[in-house]
Amino acid sequence: TVYIDFYISDYTDSLAYYKTIDDQTGLETYLHADIIINSDTINDVGVRWRGNSSYNHPGIKKPLQLDFNEFVSGQDYDGLKKLNFNNSYLDPTQIREKLYLDILREEGTIAPRCTYSAVYFEGTYVGLFKAMETINNDFLETTFGNKNGNLFKCEPNMPLNWEGFDQTAYY
Repeated sequence: TVYIDFYISDYTDSLAYYKTIDDQTGLETYLHADIIINSDTINDVGVRWRGNSSYNHPGIKKPLQLDFNEFVSGQDYDGLKKLNFNNSYLDPTQIREKLYLDILREEGTIAPRCTYSAVYFEGTYVGLFKAMETINNDFLETTFGNKNGNLFKCEPNMPLNWEGFDQTAYY
């Protein structure tokens, strides 16, 4: 169970506003919030809405990202600086991605950790989300012991075209 208590009262308007700005600029703007995960309280955590198609469904159950390190340097939760909450927009069963990741991990394939979380904003139930480990440099460090490998991020609507063997062609 995750309780999110924002520092401002118009948090839904602000989350939506910053999501629009961030999509236009490529920035990530977080709101200040206190978080309770089960019985652990983490103060001054960054919260933002994220996603593309999953963000555009109606209602307040939009994909989230928590950044424990955004406002308090070095702060984490269970070794994680960031944690994603997926809203299962195109999966009415809410089990496909979780089951897939569990199978990958059980078979020894590298995959992020995932669990279910009931999420509340200001004490009001928002919905059931999948809490997922963020795939970033911290994931590389934890999984492979260093951050020196390649980490690719998908850009929406970008083709995966072969541009040759020269790495600079892919920047």
